Amino acid sequence: MKKITLVAALAVFFSTSTFAQQAPFTQKLTAAKGNTVMTADQLKAKQDFKVSSLRNKVRVNGAAPLKDFTPTVDTLITTAPAGEVHDNVIRSGTGYYSLYGYVLSSTGYALTGNYVKTDDAIYLKDPFTYLSTDSYLKLDAEGDGKYVAHLPQPIYNEEYEGTTYHYYASKLKVNDEHTSYTADTLSDGSIDQDVHFELVGDTLKSTDLPFENIIGLTDDTYAWYGYGDYDIAMYDNPYTTTSLPAGVAVERWALNRSQLVNVAIDGNEIYINDPTANNNRNWFKGTIEGDKVTFKGPQYLGVNEDYATHVFFFPGTSSWDDQGKLYALSDELVMNYDPEAKKLTAQDTTDAMIINGALDRVYYLSVYDNPELAFFVEKAATPADPYFTQVSEYNTDYGYGYIVFFIPTVDVDGNFIEPSKIYYNIYFDSETPETLSTDDYTSLGQDMTDIPFYFSDGWDIYLQGSIHQLYYYVAEYDQVGVSTTYTGGGESHRSNIVWAENPENAIKGVTTNNGAVESVKYFDLSGRQISAPAQGLYLKEVTYADGTTKTVKRLAK
Repeated sequence: MKKITLVAALAVFFSTSTFAQQAPFTQKLTAAKGNTVMTADQLKAKQDFKVSSLRNKVRVNGAAPLKDFTPTVDTLITTAPAGEVHDNVIRSGTGYYSLYGYVLSSTGYALTGNYVKTDDAIYLKDPFTYLSTDSYLKLDAEGDGKYVAHLPQPIYNEEYEGTTYHYYASKLKVNDEHTSYTADTLSDGSIDQDVHFELVGDTLKSTDLPFENIIGLTDDTYAWYGYGDYDIAMYDNPYTTTSLPAGVAVERWALNRSQLVNVAIDGNEIYINDPTANNNRNWFKGTIEGDKVTFKGPQYLGVNEDYATHVFFFPGTSSWDDQGKLYALSDELVMNYDPEAKKLTAQDTTDAMIINGALDRVYYLSVYDNPELAFFVEKAATPADPYFTQVSEYNTDYGYGYIVFFIPTVDVDGNFIEPSKIYYNIYFDSETPETLSTDDYTSLGQDMTDIPFYFSDGWDIYLQGSIHQLYYYVAEYDQVGVSTTYTGGGESHRSNIVWAENPENAIKGVTTNNGAVESVKYFDLSGRQISAPAQGLYLKEVTYADGTTKTVKRLAK
């Protein structure tokens, strides 16, 4: 069984449980009734996840699939007829999605949506919030702004191992145990497959999709595949973005000494690029008055394509209670401004900049507490040392362990350094960096020794902000180390190697040698010294500065 576990700092709300183990799913369904909200990183993980093969997913119906199945539309609708296009509308509702063998739910408040209105129908594109089918659901007009989707309708096709599989949008009802959704069988034995909508002004919404009913993704037996939506609503986008004036110079400033953002100053106005968007289109602005800058909110930033949601800049404040840190939206943020140093600083440590995915509540993609922005000048520097936050034991059943560590984005003097110019190395009982082999790290395209700060393969190597997690495949070791290297101002400088002990040694009462490594030698199983490990088993002998040695058996794949 391959690993799926992440530490709490990187949690993405999933479980290694299968759908046959119903307690976790019951818990998640119940939580959804309270409008569960995802964090930005959970949302991002969701948007990044690809439906590589629905055929590999476990069908999640709690009961036996039904066979009485008659689609109301003959073929998949991939192109809507000519009509009134409602593009980039603001969509809300709760959706289910399947991730790593577990069904999750999330409520969105300003997601993106699209539909086309004709004289006799509405064609709703991508009816599942969290699965891009690139197809349309047909809603037939009933008059007086009423519409009905006669289901099931074909919605998604997949080629898998030479066979085409067909999936449908079907109306489903939660089962009595609240562990899954199944077809809604009426008292006369028929299956209810009509879902109703209404169009009032520019707002289209479902009228009979509470939590108990969803439009779900099924096969032709009503078996549910974990995707589905309820409480669907959308309206035309009335908001406009802030444009950067032509000819204004764009500069790089450091935000909270953690990342670079684009900043432009035009007279008494200062423009800041949305720090969650990797583009020059999403801007918010403030007004300069002497040594103060005032940012009003909310300001519409446009669509964040990574998160598939409309986003807004909000001034905010933070506070604490027994549940943890809380944020509140406010009308304005006033910051201190030093024009000579090109620096903005918060007036109060509770001030915050919030990039938000809703207009009427806190639903943040990112929050910048006690914000500080300063003009960035690249120079040569030695990066501050990283540090470990967790080292797991090697799991002999699964054949791996994991480490979690923090990489500062400052130098030894506390000055910001550009993360994209940092890489890190991993070490095991030696100051020779470990090379991550594609034999172990199957998601890598090639062997890797120097790992870029922002690199993630989505399987063995993850990051969240400055926290990094890496799975290792070394069965025996005394110490694991990490160092960082920064290349700036035309020079490269490395931090110290920071070491952590193998927790297995602490459990067994083993004392590790913390001295410097003097030499490392490799031998084959017959005892002959070799220059480098070849494929198969080999012996690694580490000699420390105090003269002690340690020999471990390793496997090269």
